[in-house]
Amino acid sequence: MWESLRLAHQDSTSGGRMYWLRKLVQSKMSGKDFESHITKMGGYAEKLNSLITFGNPLTADNVSSAALLISLPPDWINCVSSLMNDERVPSTQIVSALKQELLRRRAHLEEPTPISVSNAKSKLVSQSSRQSSFCSFCKQPGHDLLNCNNVSEVLQDYKSKRHQEYLSQNPRWPHNRGRAG
Repeated sequence: MWESLRLAHQDSTSGGRMYWLRKLVQSKMSGKDFESHITKMGGYAEKLNSLITFGNPLTADNVSSAALLISLPPDWINCVSSLMNDERVPSTQIVSALKQELLRRRAHLEEPTPISVSNAKSKLVSQSSRQSSFCSFCKQPGHDLLNCNNVSEVLQDYKSKRHQEYLSQNPRWPHNRGRAG
């Protein structure tokens, strides 16, 4: 995944900048050739510096976004990879995409208990970004998919129905003991 980011984003997109930031931060010296390691690290720094301009500086938010992406398991990267084509991607947008992916994954789990949608919001979300949010489920502005009451109700209804179906098909399940069946 990181290799494809490097090849596809050798410009000032968020993906290209995050790729070189990750290389610079995560590289470890292998072997005993200290000079080669310093040269390699200098090359990474040069590549990153070439993507930083006065109009597009490297910010603490960029570093925060890169750290978040570095910390993810590989199967989570795909949910934010399309964002990396944009020149500037705030960490709040990455957090929102990850929360939506979490919601999607929870909806596809085959658990017999209903889930609830988290009300947690990133501390970094500003008032203006909350107002500019748009829910792809109910097509209403002012909130995102993760905070949509309609999604929460639909998911809870769906999970409840699935749970009832499961109980009716499995009368020996521990919670069904003592019930007719």
